[in-house]
Amino acid sequence: MVKLKSQAKATSSRRTQNSAAIKQAVTSSVLSTAQANVVGLAATVPSCCGCGTLISDDMKALQCDKCQTEAWKCIDCLSISGDVYDQLLQQPSCELKWYCENCDKAITDSSSACRIDKLVSVVEKLVDKFADLEDKLISDIAIFVLKRDVKLQLT
Repeated sequence: MVKLKSQAKATSSRRTQNSAAIKQAVTSSVLSTAQANVVGLAATVPSCCGCGTLISDDMKALQCDKCQTEAWKCIDCLSISGDVYDQLLQQPSCELKWYCENCDKAITDSSSACRIDKLVSVVEKLVDKFADLEDKLISDIAIFVLKRDVKLQLT
């Protein structure tokens, strides 16, 4: 079949439109795959709960000692130096712990009542000991006074 110039232009125009549509589809597909990879990466790589920076293996950051998976904070957000961070990691006997905001609040709320109960118990024991000491002191003073009075009467 012989094509006329007008048919050739229409075919060329359709090819350009098809080519543009294919490029757009490929670009869209590549972008959505890249976005999915970034989203998947963000889901597996933790980020600082203070500034949002991704926490990589070479990043100095602390993980919440309670939830262990959800919350990290970089040393910049914690306002500690790299030297202090390194010293904390080098000391296996270090009892310092860092809790994320949610865990800290939960620990504080649940342990406050328990701590108050323990404090009340300690104060009650101290009051009992004080009362016992006071009774003993009064008894010792009474004995001392009696002995003194006996000596005075004998002399």
